[in-house]
Amino acid sequence: MKIKKIMLGIGVICMSAIAGSIGACGIDKQEWEKQTRELLQEKYGEDFEILSVGKSYGNMGNATYTALCRPMLDEDCLFLTEADKDGEYFQDEYISTLISEKIENALDQGLEGVADDCYIHVAPGSKYVDSADTDMTLGEFLQMNPKNRFAVYAAVKGDSRQAEEIINRLNHVLAGMDKINGSLRLSFLDQDGVDAVRERMERQGVTDSGFMELLSHGEERTFDIREGRIQGV
Repeated sequence: MKIKKIMLGIGVICMSAIAGSIGACGIDKQEWEKQTRELLQEKYGEDFEILSVGKSYGNMGNATYTALCRPMLDEDCLFLTEADKDGEYFQDEYISTLISEKIENALDQGLEGVADDCYIHVAPGSKYVDSADTDMTLGEFLQMNPKNRFAVYAAVKGDSRQAEEIINRLNHVLAGMDKINGSLRLSFLDQDGVDAVRERMERQGVTDSGFMELLSHGEERTFDIREGRIQGV
């Protein structure tokens, strides 16, 4: 009986400790959300919504955390930030996400009339920019990091027989831009597949393993992009 009481006591202590930790994390996350919002407002002069606070890294005295955010005036513009608990270290992907949106919109318009439906996502390799210029052009972005590469993901409703026509259209659009380098991953899916890719990105905004898994559910083609032209067609 004594053993049972001792074990019960230990269990109560452990549960109390866990509950205390969860409570502390909840408070920290609220503080971090507030801090991230204030840092973004101070930097860009506009209002932002903090959708979630991610994992913290480092020890308790020197931890950083990530947050998924979006500007109040553009709910589709999801981007990540990283900061320490004091706000002395702060980086965000807002500018690079705005640049990506410009490329995505141009490529998406270029495929009108070719694909029944498509979802395009563009991810620069280097996402942090030491600038608060939300009107930055692609050319200015590339000047800040000439070696930056872009990963272009296109989820298209259809089959690989459309590949040549799609790439010709994309090349036509790329020819009118500042020259980018990188890669193109072209995935041919059914409507449910394209919808699943779109819904995931609208919810999470990051190219994680789950996103890659959705792209792999159909026929795939991959290409290099060199000096603003898709190669190997």
